[in-house]
Amino acid sequence: MLSLASSSHVTAELVILVGAAVVGGFAANLLRLPVIAGYIIGGLIVGPSVANLVLDIEDVAFITELGIALLLFTIGLEFPLQQFRRLGSRLLGAATVQMVVLGAVGYVIGQAFGLSSSACVLIGGATAFSSTALLVRVLSQSGDRKRVAGQWALGIALTQDLVAVPLLVVLPQIGESSGSALVEDILISIGKGVGLVVAVLVIGRIVIPWALRQVLETRSRELFLLATFAVASGIALGSFAAGLSLAFGAFLAGLATAQSPYAARALHELVPLRDLFAATFFVSVGVLLDLAVVAEEWGLFLSLLAWGALGKIILIFVLAQWARFDAKRALRIGLLLGQMGEFAFLLASVATANAANEAGPVVIAVGTVSMALSAIALRFSARLEQAIERVRFVRRLPAATLHTGAETVELKQHTVICGYGDTGRELAQILDSRGFHFLVIDSDPGLLDELGGSAIPFIWGDLANAATLDEAQLDSARVVAVTLSDAIVSEAIVERVRREHPRLHIVARGSGPGVAARLTAAGANAVVDPSLEGGFEIAHHTLHRYGITLQEIRQTLVGRRREHFG
Repeated sequence: MLSLASSSHVTAELVILVGAAVVGGFAANLLRLPVIAGYIIGGLIVGPSVANLVLDIEDVAFITELGIALLLFTIGLEFPLQQFRRLGSRLLGAATVQMVVLGAVGYVIGQAFGLSSSACVLIGGATAFSSTALLVRVLSQSGDRKRVAGQWALGIALTQDLVAVPLLVVLPQIGESSGSALVEDILISIGKGVGLVVAVLVIGRIVIPWALRQVLETRSRELFLLATFAVASGIALGSFAAGLSLAFGAFLAGLATAQSPYAARALHELVPLRDLFAATFFVSVGVLLDLAVVAEEWGLFLSLLAWGALGKIILIFVLAQWARFDAKRALRIGLLLGQMGEFAFLLASVATANAANEAGPVVIAVGTVSMALSAIALRFSARLEQAIERVRFVRRLPAATLHTGAETVELKQHTVICGYGDTGRELAQILDSRGFHFLVIDSDPGLLDELGGSAIPFIWGDLANAATLDEAQLDSARVVAVTLSDAIVSEAIVERVRREHPRLHIVARGSGPGVAARLTAAGANAVVDPSLEGGFEIAHHTLHRYGITLQEIRQTLVGRRREHFG
């Protein structure tokens, strides 16, 4: 049992970490930097390398691992297995090539600096994986999670997680023994992992749904939160007791709970706790950054940083181009995944003592710095994307290859739907229900699998490419509906269509008065603001409950629409 002195010591360190997160995040916000970078820098300042306010690194490492475990539990809760089926084989191929190439070169870098094989395996594994925690946070804040580039990046990150989890089981055995003894130890570890997976999935199908249902019947939020946390921590501790890692068990617990109908409720209840632990995690990795190690091992540090960050961005950019993304989206995916992630810290914590001593501090340093740099790069990603599009070599790269479906159909008086996201799909379903013809245009790689065998005419290609619009039979079209959320691409499409087809009716999606004004100036006949229309619909129902007539409500909303669009 912890003594009062040791307990107060851990509490004081936790208070310092949370305080560093608040101050660092606030300062980053004032400087217009991402809060994640502020968290990491705040941790560095209170850590041993600077102010030396946090002395017990073991406590911080435990807090870091606990934070990662909770993050992996929530990732398991919302693990979108159906996403892999939609995004297809190219995603799995790109993820596999990326991990193999990055891991292999990372291993070679370790060999070049004279490290042992076990340390090189640690470096290779850490280099191959990106930060799912950083990715999920960035996608949630930017609203890019439902866009194709964000979904593709998340799919690659989750594929990495699937590979990293069994690596956590095997890595502790590498270096401890050799020959047949090593094979035996690895097989035993794999057997434990498989046994735990089977046991947890059985529990998740039978026990967890029943237990959570009993708790829900009490109608107590607090009790449900405690029960969910108990499931996560109990399975994680069971994994630890079996000689595996806490993170491995937490991820399995999330997968098991996701089988129940209460997964969405569990995730909702855990979001505030997850965000708190995420902030604590990023501060903790700042504390663990040892500047002395960076100075002593600067050659290895810079080599791994260059390969684990910049090299990863370039490799993923090339793979995304292979998957038929245009240069802008390919760069976005590379930036989202261009860092070493939380698995670098986990691998360093479970590696053998020899490997951890040789490479652990450098791996942690590279992971910390790469996450901070990645967060900053993503903050200025729009400028980077504009800059790379000006590079002559990039402009010459082939954009998404043009591909058409239902090519034999000659369309007349049809609607051209630019963008097949949620808005475009809804429009297509309504047009189809009324028997009106339409043509879909999008550059989502999943469109080929989704519509390839259907009777829906579609063009799969880069919407910013003039050749794509040229294939849309605009001469005989009746309406062009631009449903994209990207205002810049939407404006370019509207401008081109209006210039070449002056009489064609154009309706475009645009959020905000400034965007609506630009789209109108570019030639749109009508601009629809989704957030504004949602507010109007809610206002309609609210005013009706006050006894306002439908005619008065219409007049009020017409006035507000005129005020909004000027």
